[in-house]
Amino acid sequence: MPIGRKSCPRRLWLSVCGGGGGGGLGLGLEPRLRAPELPRLTAREQEVLQWMAQGLSTKEIARQMHISPETVKDHLLRLYEKLEARNRVEALERARSLGLLSV
Repeated sequence: MPIGRKSCPRRLWLSVCGGGGGGGLGLGLEPRLRAPELPRLTAREQEVLQWMAQGLSTKEIARQMHISPETVKDHLLRLYEKLEARNRVEALERARSLGLLSV
Protein backbone atom coordinates (compact mmCIF):
# COMPACT_ATOMS: atom_id res chain seq x y z
CA MET A 1 0.00 0.00 0.00
CA PRO A 2 1.52 3.36 -1.00
CA ILE A 3 2.16 5.80 1.78
CA GLY A 4 0.15 8.94 1.35
CA ARG A 5 -1.50 11.67 3.36
CA LYS A 6 -4.47 9.48 4.32
CA SER A 7 -2.36 6.54 5.53
CA CYS A 8 0.05 8.66 7.58
CA PRO A 9 -0.99 10.34 10.86
CA ARG A 10 -0.90 14.15 10.62
CA ARG A 11 2.00 14.71 13.01
CA LEU A 12 3.99 11.93 11.41
CA TRP A 13 3.09 13.20 7.95
CA LEU A 14 4.40 16.66 8.70
CA SER A 15 7.59 15.56 10.39
CA VAL A 16 8.60 12.39 8.52
CA CYS A 17 6.64 12.32 5.31
CA GLY A 18 7.25 16.01 4.69
CA GLY A 19 3.63 16.91 4.20
CA GLY A 20 4.32 17.74 0.57
CA GLY A 21 1.83 16.60 -2.02
CA GLY A 22 2.66 14.29 -4.85
CA GLY A 23 1.41 11.13 -3.17
CA GLY A 24 4.88 9.64 -2.79
CA LEU A 25 7.01 9.11 0.24
CA GLY A 26 8.68 12.43 0.95
CA LEU A 27 11.17 11.76 3.71
CA GLY A 28 11.83 15.07 5.41
CA LEU A 29 15.55 14.49 5.64
CA GLU A 30 17.68 17.35 6.88
CA PRO A 31 20.30 18.64 4.45
CA ARG A 32 23.89 17.84 5.37
CA LEU A 33 25.40 20.20 7.86
CA ARG A 34 27.95 22.47 6.25
CA ALA A 35 31.02 23.88 7.84
CA PRO A 36 30.29 27.41 9.01
CA GLU A 37 31.17 30.03 6.44
CA LEU A 38 34.05 32.23 7.45
CA PRO A 39 33.15 35.89 7.69
CA ARG A 40 34.98 38.06 5.20
CA LEU A 41 37.09 40.45 7.23
CA THR A 42 38.92 43.41 5.76
CA ALA A 43 42.65 43.71 6.36
CA ARG A 44 42.00 46.45 8.93
CA GLU A 45 39.38 44.33 10.75
CA GLN A 46 41.86 41.45 10.85
CA GLU A 47 44.51 43.77 12.26
CA VAL A 48 42.12 45.10 14.93
CA LEU A 49 41.20 41.52 15.80
CA GLN A 50 44.86 40.56 16.25
CA TRP A 51 45.53 43.58 18.50
CA MET A 52 42.36 42.86 20.44
CA ALA A 53 43.52 39.26 20.97
CA GLN A 54 46.70 40.63 22.51
CA GLY A 55 44.62 42.51 25.06
CA LEU A 56 45.03 46.06 23.76
CA SER A 57 42.40 48.67 24.58
CA THR A 58 40.66 50.72 21.92
CA LYS A 59 43.04 53.65 22.51
CA GLU A 60 46.08 51.37 22.36
CA ILE A 61 44.88 49.79 19.12
CA ALA A 62 44.33 53.27 17.68
CA ARG A 63 47.91 54.27 18.56
CA GLN A 64 49.35 51.08 17.05
CA MET A 65 47.38 51.51 13.83
CA HIS A 66 47.78 55.32 13.61
CA ILE A 67 44.02 55.86 13.42
CA SER A 68 41.49 57.48 15.73
CA PRO A 69 39.80 55.57 18.55
CA GLU A 70 36.49 56.27 16.79
CA THR A 71 37.72 54.45 13.70
CA VAL A 72 38.78 51.52 15.86
CA LYS A 73 35.28 51.48 17.36
CA ASP A 74 33.81 51.37 13.84
CA HIS A 75 36.03 48.39 12.99
CA LEU A 76 35.02 46.70 16.26
CA LEU A 77 31.31 47.17 15.54
CA ARG A 78 31.72 45.61 12.09
CA LEU A 79 33.72 42.75 13.62
CA TYR A 80 31.01 42.10 16.20
CA GLU A 81 28.39 42.07 13.45
CA LYS A 82 30.36 39.73 11.18
CA LEU A 83 31.27 37.40 14.04
CA GLU A 84 27.74 37.57 15.51
CA ALA A 85 29.17 38.71 18.83
CA ARG A 86 27.95 41.15 21.45
CA ASN A 87 31.31 42.08 22.93
CA ARG A 88 35.07 41.56 22.73
CA VAL A 89 35.04 38.27 24.61
CA GLU A 90 32.42 36.73 22.33
CA ALA A 91 34.18 38.09 19.24
CA LEU A 92 37.49 36.56 20.31
CA GLU A 93 35.88 33.22 21.20
CA ARG A 94 34.12 33.08 17.83
CA ALA A 95 37.25 34.14 15.93
CA ARG A 96 39.27 31.42 17.69
CA SER A 97 36.64 28.77 16.98
CA LEU A 98 36.67 29.75 13.29
CA GLY A 99 40.45 29.71 13.12
CA LEU A 100 40.70 33.43 12.39
CA LEU A 101 43.30 34.07 15.06
CA SER A 102 46.91 32.99 14.91
CA VAL A 103 47.27 33.53 18.67
